[in-house]
Amino acid sequence: MVIHHGQRWIYIGPPKTGSTTLHHFLTSRAIGGLHSGAQHDNQLPPGCELYWIIMTVRHPQTRLLSFYYHRLFELRDHLKVLPRRRVKELEGMYSFRQFVTEWIDGVLRDVHGDAGFYNNLCVDYEPSGVPICWLRQEFLAADLARTGIAAVVDLPCLNYTTHDKWDVYAPQIDDIWPHVLSRIQPDLDRYGYEPLSLPVANHRSHYETITATFDFQW
Repeated sequence: MVIHHGQRWIYIGPPKTGSTTLHHFLTSRAIGGLHSGAQHDNQLPPGCELYWIIMTVRHPQTRLLSFYYHRLFELRDHLKVLPRRRVKELEGMYSFRQFVTEWIDGVLRDVHGDAGFYNNLCVDYEPSGVPICWLRQEFLAADLARTGIAAVVDLPCLNYTTHDKWDVYAPQIDDIWPHVLSRIQPDLDRYGYEPLSLPVANHRSHYETITATFDFQW
């Protein structure tokens, strides 16, 4: 979480929504935000109930695939295998289908034993009763400009590589797709996304930089 008392806003960064990038950006000297609590914390500090909330969101299908990669790397670290071990080798040990089945069943835990790491965004992560400005990871520059945060920065655009890979993994879960869709539907509806059947057209590379100017107007 990042908080700016002078401009009275709080940033909440759910896992796998570009939260590390936004934490670095919002706590930079140009912005002046302060770290508060854990990176993925969503409990508002006392006295901040009337602050504006900024929260990053992401298409739930590509977020699910990003969770899968995260899980593979946890497996790699647990097995103490070579850091450069190919993802395909890890997939042979733990398939996307197995991951999604465990996600549907609600049995996944992160390395700290936290089930909330894999939560939906709008159902489990959004604070209730406060104004929220969503930053869609896929349209980060445009959505940041709407907030009006005052700075001129080069903002790395990360975690886009899964956008063109959903169709590669989708055949593994064809028969359980209705269960997946029912789980992600609240986020699709809330943030204006459509279910993916083909690669997303606005894929960006790991190394693209967004330059934008913001002027806080809330």
